[in-house]
Amino acid sequence: MSKNLIDIDFESNIHEEVKIPNTITIGNQREKKILDDFLKNINILEEKLEIFETIKLLNADIADFILRGIIALTFSSLDRFLREILKYNLIQILKGEKSPTTKFKDIKLNLSLGILLESINKDLEEWTGLIIDEINSKNHKSILNPTKSLSSSYAIKNTLNLISKDKIFEEITKEMGYTITTIDNKMKEFYNRRNSIVHQMDYNEKLKTETPISKEKAKEVVDFYKTFIEKIYIKIINS
Repeated sequence: MSKNLIDIDFESNIHEEVKIPNTITIGNQREKKILDDFLKNINILEEKLEIFETIKLLNADIADFILRGIIALTFSSLDRFLREILKYNLIQILKGEKSPTTKFKDIKLNLSLGILLESINKDLEEWTGLIIDEINSKNHKSILNPTKSLSSSYAIKNTLNLISKDKIFEEITKEMGYTITTIDNKMKEFYNRRNSIVHQMDYNEKLKTETPISKEKAKEVVDFYKTFIEKIYIKIINS
């Protein structure tokens, strides 16, 4: 097995229908699909955690590598969810079905993008994809994130402020029992670990070896973002 994240087989036999927690109110079918897709991915990662001990008995190195893959793929699922919920809410704003936020009103598009948007005949799906790419660029780094990832605490806050007038990030932080400082630090820790795994294979220069990983750490990351996204979903469809 090659030590490359893209070679990990995370296929699963889980059912197409994902069990939505009873605490979550379901919105329309598109809203539901955005949450479904995220939970399907998380369920697959949870399955891998369940068989971790068995894999470790067979090959400890591969087992640790899988844990790193679980952390990386948790962030991939998080990033996809945030992009899809952002796109969906931008479409609602553009169609006049939702009031624009202050952050939305601050968006300024360059002339070439404006001309391109006109040329695609107002296909809102394509429009919003281009708009997200634009506001996620260096020209709008104060709105989202110049790295084009939506999964840092900075980008999550600004994404939520772009689509909702409510203080969603602050409300969720309180519900999860954190202060803004502690949740920022936790997200920064998880995000930096993800970056280390994806870009540097989790190599510790000081130790001259891979940074140790544990099942507990991978589970902490999965559980944290699963709870966080479920709470975002509840807040968004009720806002």
